[in-house]
Amino acid sequence: MKKEIQKSKGELKRSFGKKLNLSNLNLITLEDLTSELVLPRTFYQLVIFMLDGSNSMNGRTDDGRSKAVRIEDSIKSILSRLKKSKNKESFDLSFIIFSDDYTDVFDDGIKRLVDIDTQQCFNPIKLIQEPKDTRLANALKYAKDRSNQYIKENSDRTTQVLLLILSDGALDDYSDSLKEVNELKMNPQITVACQYLEKYIDEDSKWYSCDEATGELDYDSPWTIEEVRASEERRSNKFKRFASSDELFITTMDPALVRDHMIKSITLISKTNL
Repeated sequence: MKKEIQKSKGELKRSFGKKLNLSNLNLITLEDLTSELVLPRTFYQLVIFMLDGSNSMNGRTDDGRSKAVRIEDSIKSILSRLKKSKNKESFDLSFIIFSDDYTDVFDDGIKRLVDIDTQQCFNPIKLIQEPKDTRLANALKYAKDRSNQYIKENSDRTTQVLLLILSDGALDDYSDSLKEVNELKMNPQITVACQYLEKYIDEDSKWYSCDEATGELDYDSPWTIEEVRASEERRSNKFKRFASSDELFITTMDPALVRDHMIKSITLISKTNL
């Protein structure tokens, strides 16, 4: 039975006749009444999650879990949060995993948020056939085509596209990827947010000089912890250039902080509270 809330002489009542006296209405009751409220679609927001599925995502984090698992935790958390939004009907999502090549998680490309099963796999290592290097440029070209098509199909509506790139920034095609992302950012309806997945630096481990172009270690050149941190900062700063603005960039592996940054990014673009 449809539950319509009607106002009548200082009281609230549902269409099936139950009356609620406003003087006794507490916050919990009010939240109960509005929990099923869903706003009609007022905008068309496509969020494209671009997830690093390279070998480096097998790297361990501070709690012993892999980066890939922490990414999946973040994704499922943000999906659950979005599904509670009163604007959930306004969101469409796409997931692209990249390594040497890229793959589309959904066969039909874009799905409405409300049609996505939050329990399905979003672990990028499991979703790509052969995790190897980190090449993003071709995945960005694919995302650009998808974004432009979405904008075209919804040209008579309020439409925005947000790319959320989650990576450790160790790109084997950095220059080509930066060129592609700069082209994307030229479109005022497309915004790019980046989540830099920082390396867990174990101070008790041995670290060695690394060729940042090839990723090869030089075991004859041990590094201090300070040198390791400096290398991470250089890589982070390079990756930061991909984001549309500084506030759309974050460096962390904490799933809760990644989720909060996703919410912040989506809120900035869609201009709605989630």
